[in-house]
Amino acid sequence: MTMRLISCLCIATAFTLLHQSLVDGQSGPKFVPVSEITDKSLNTVVDHAIVTSFDLSPDGKQLAILAIAGPKLGPLWLIIVDTSTTRVAASKELGPSAWPTSDFLHQVRYSSDQKYLVVQDLQHIRVLDGGSLETLRTLPTPAIVDRQVPLFIVGAGKSDIFVCAFGSEQQPKYGFRPTPVQVQVIDVSSGKILGAWASEDVPQAVSLNGNLIAVSSWQTPNLRRVAPLAVFDTNGRKVADLDDGFSFSKSADRSKPWGRVLGAFVSDQEVLLVPDEHIDEAGHHSSGGMKLVNIATQQSRQSVTLEHFAPTGRPTISNDGQTILVSSFYIPPGFLAQPHGALHGGEGKLLILSETPNWEWTLRCRSIPSLKSRECPLMAPLSRSGTITGTSQS
Repeated sequence: MTMRLISCLCIATAFTLLHQSLVDGQSGPKFVPVSEITDKSLNTVVDHAIVTSFDLSPDGKQLAILAIAGPKLGPLWLIIVDTSTTRVAASKELGPSAWPTSDFLHQVRYSSDQKYLVVQDLQHIRVLDGGSLETLRTLPTPAIVDRQVPLFIVGAGKSDIFVCAFGSEQQPKYGFRPTPVQVQVIDVSSGKILGAWASEDVPQAVSLNGNLIAVSSWQTPNLRRVAPLAVFDTNGRKVADLDDGFSFSKSADRSKPWGRVLGAFVSDQEVLLVPDEHIDEAGHHSSGGMKLVNIATQQSRQSVTLEHFAPTGRPTISNDGQTILVSSFYIPPGFLAQPHGALHGGEGKLLILSETPNWEWTLRCRSIPSLKSRECPLMAPLSRSGTITGTSQS
C-alpha cells in the first residue's frame, strides 16, 4: 500500500454479490450497492476524518476503519460501522497518530474468526477484542540493537496467526525496492511468537493455516527483470521458489528488476500469481494473466489470460478458495509508453473469478465501474457472506 491510498479512501462502498448471476453467467450488473460510507459518516466520532485503513468483518456486517482526526495530525481512531445502516456501532481513540512518510500505512485487520481486531499504527501492533474493542495485548517488537517499528501485518484465512514485519524507523521515500524487515509469526489469541527471522523484503501473504509465508525473492537470478516469489516456513526456511514465467521486454539492461510477482494463497498447497502494476518501455505488464502454482511441485496447475488486464494490487481470495477478486485499470500500452500517457484515462474493473466443479477458473463478472484512477490500488476485502467493500474517489 502506498501513501496515495489516503486520498483515495474518501468513500467505502459495500456491494453484495448476486449469486445467481455468477452461476448462469448472465450479462448486466452483478452487484447491488448495500451502503455508501463517506468521511461525513464518521463525523459523529471524528471531525475531518482522514481514513488510512479499513477491513470488512468475515460475516460482512461490520466495517472496521482507522482514521486520523484532521485537518491537522490529530489522534488515531478505530471506528466500527454497520454496513447495512452506515451507523457507527462502536469507536475507540487509540492515542497519538504517526503520519506515514514512506510506502507503509496504518492497518486494521479482523482475525478469521472475528474475535480479534489487529491494529498496526506504525508505532505498535495491538490486539483488540473484536466486540468490546478492549486492548488485550500489545505485540512485542524484535529484540535487536536498532529500533524497529511495525510496517506491515497480514493474517491467515483460517487461524489466528498473523505475520508481522518490523523495520527501520527511517524508511526511504516511495520507490520500487526491497524493504529488509524482521518477521515475527504470532498467534494473536495468545501473543505467542511461533517463529522469527530476518527477511529481505516485507511478506506478501500467509497461507490459510499460517504455516507458510510468501515473500519476493530479490536475490534469485532472473533475466526476465521480474522479482519472483518464494515461500518460507514460519522459521524463515525457504520451502520453494515459484517459477512464474512472467517477463518484461528484452532489454540490454538487466541489472535490476522492473517489477515483481504478487501472490496470494488459494489453499495451503497452492498460490495464485499475478503481475504487479509496473510496466516496461513498451507499456506492457509482465503478464496478461494469472497462474495457479502448486508449492510442492512448483508447477503451474492452471493459468488464465484476461483481455485488457492491468492489475493494480494484490488479489483477494475468499477463505474457501473458490472466489478471487483482482482490481484492474487498463490503459492501452501505446498510451502508457508515451510521456504522461496515463492522463488519457482508462477502464477500471473489479475482476471476479470463480472455480467451477471441473476445476477450471472462469471469469464470471467484470463490473463495478467506479474504479476511476490507476493511482489508487483497490484493496477489496471479501466476506464469507459474499459482500465486497471497494473504494472510489469523491
